[in-house]
Amino acid sequence: MWAYFRIRIQKRSVWLGLFLGIGLSMIQIAQSLDGQLLSRNLFFESPYTRWLGMDPFNFSALLFFILLPLIAALPAGSVLHRDLTSGLIGQVKMRRNLTSTLWGYVWAAFISGALVVGVALIVNLATYFMVLPNIRPDNLLNANVAVMSQNTLFVTLYYQHPLLHAVLSLTFASLWAGLFAAFATITAFWINNQFLVLAMGFFLHIILLVANTILRLPNQVSYVPMDFLKETANSFISLPVTGSVTLAMVLIIVSMVHLGGKRVVW
Repeated sequence: MWAYFRIRIQKRSVWLGLFLGIGLSMIQIAQSLDGQLLSRNLFFESPYTRWLGMDPFNFSALLFFILLPLIAALPAGSVLHRDLTSGLIGQVKMRRNLTSTLWGYVWAAFISGALVVGVALIVNLATYFMVLPNIRPDNLLNANVAVMSQNTLFVTLYYQHPLLHAVLSLTFASLWAGLFAAFATITAFWINNQFLVLAMGFFLHIILLVANTILRLPNQVSYVPMDFLKETANSFISLPVTGSVTLAMVLIIVSMVHLGGKRVVW
């Protein structure tokens, strides 16, 4: 099964996703670092205070998390659409179990999307470790980054074990990248345009962003992924809301796979 999907995924799409993700992460590094910081470092900056997941100032960091659904969908988000359009899925379902085949497309998109975004974030964080000292953050010395319980999940862990906190943040962002890619993939049952299929995760992200400005939760807590996928957000976030939105996304994808399978049978 996995050999089939390795053949179906186009290498140029994978490279394009990596190029966009790593390219934006490198631009963020170029914008964040300056000669004074590298030579004097008066405020005890470290990878934990400057990397992509912590950057609230540079537009490249904002752009990365806004475009994250599109970057994640590039490697395999359109494979199912191509196979539906060509009729290949009809031949495949005669030789393989339809349900497992559809989930194969979803998992291929999920894994490839998570890996592309994860690699970009790992490259960014690792680069900072090459140029900045490995200093544990301090809530007084690093007050400029404004890491607090209202905008950071598990804030105590950030100050006690910052590398673990960064890795967890990176992993969660990669997980959501996979969910966005899976969501885009399964919309191919209802959308007959390859570009729109690839962009559906991005469109969902924008819809949530707009909705969050109109339908506000108590205490102004954000339910937009671009906020809670960063290690520290530009808005208030909470673990129950973050967990609920993540669970809702998983349930939506599962439901869409079930409904999409019925369309193939029909």
